[in-house]
Amino acid sequence: MIPRNSNSATSMTTASDLLADPALLVERADALRNRETETLDAALARVVAALDRYRPTWHTDPTRGCADMPVAVFVSKQAADRAEAFSACGRCPADIRKACARWAVEVGDTVAIAGGMDPAARRPLIREHRRLLAERETANEQENCTDVTP
Repeated sequence: MIPRNSNSATSMTTASDLLADPALLVERADALRNRETETLDAALARVVAALDRYRPTWHTDPTRGCADMPVAVFVSKQAADRAEAFSACGRCPADIRKACARWAVEVGDTVAIAGGMDPAARRPLIREHRRLLAERETANEQENCTDVTP
């Protein structure tokens, strides 16, 4: 676990936290880098390489387009990396692209290319996901309410 910031040693970040929040991942890479010898991109690549083992199992299936690619390609702002990420997504079957995009929505990814979609393209999926969560919460609340009529 990694402290989120130097002001709060009790607030810890796990690998899952970093994978679920790419913005936090970039923040941590920036905080951990050696500013004299390492660029932010190099630090991000180093941190992402350490996190690669936490990717969903279908991400590392050797038949998938992204199986041998570092996660850093999918969160990069560089045009060449983004093109490579979209190309990798295009090599995956449609069901895997859907699962990947759904995973990105579920973990709240706001940076990465996933399932052949960037965050802007996933906005409709995010709205649908939030709507379904709200419906589920409402149904659970109604299920837990008991009618106390005398």
